[in-house]
Amino acid sequence: MKDRHMSIDEQGFLSPEIAAWIDKHRSENRAWFSLAMNLNLVAQQELLLLEVPTEDHNALCAVLLFVRGLSSFQAAILLAERGMTQDARTITRSCFESVFCFGALLNDPSFLDKFEKGDVHGKKTFAKAVLEGSSRLEAGDAEKVSEFLNDLKQSGENGARLNIEQAAKSAGLEAVYDAIYRGLSNDAAHPSLIALKRYCAVDENNEFKGLQFGPDVKDVEETLIHSCTACWHLVVRMAERVEHPQIKEKLDQCSEEYKRLIEVAKAADLA
Repeated sequence: MKDRHMSIDEQGFLSPEIAAWIDKHRSENRAWFSLAMNLNLVAQQELLLLEVPTEDHNALCAVLLFVRGLSSFQAAILLAERGMTQDARTITRSCFESVFCFGALLNDPSFLDKFEKGDVHGKKTFAKAVLEGSSRLEAGDAEKVSEFLNDLKQSGENGARLNIEQAAKSAGLEAVYDAIYRGLSNDAAHPSLIALKRYCAVDENNEFKGLQFGPDVKDVEETLIHSCTACWHLVVRMAERVEHPQIKEKLDQCSEEYKRLIEVAKAADLA
């Protein structure tokens, strides 16, 4: 007998019933999930071949950005297969940020300085907000934060907000930033009206009929397209640093399939 308290209505995406939806989403988007898995295999192979250059801060930062981007991609796929497309798109946006910074570092070694200044800016902004805000720090903790800010001032380190759009331009991915990243920001990462529409059930006249919460097939494919695009740019750029015949062969196959599926998706949009 089915346990009602284990259903999606009762437990949402944490319900064991989500397994059936994973099968459904993978079945109805088989080609894109297959590409995602193959891109992931290439990325994992690249990761296993990487040497961590601790003495070269630029190269080390690039490696860490690659790892972060790959982790975000895998998270996006796990979310997409469950029909959690808004969350998958939000994580994909984060993946693109890693891709942009990764590409910027590879193209322009001076980008590391901007990246480091962004870190200083973030720490300084956070410390000041905690110290001057309403968080009510204990006296000892407040003293430590004050010491940190004073040391930062004495060091002469100048922080500056990291501009992701500029990182995308440095990576040669300005078009991707405009066409995909901006869209993911508006329809997923930020609580905009268009993002909130995902939780509305409407009729054929677009009239609101109630709340909609749970797995949904309709935009899984588009989400996978964006996620695979992010991973494709990631592995293609890493392949320039990791030379291996087997990786090149697999990546060439992935690139051919990626471009084919993009053309199929474009044709479907025009139909």
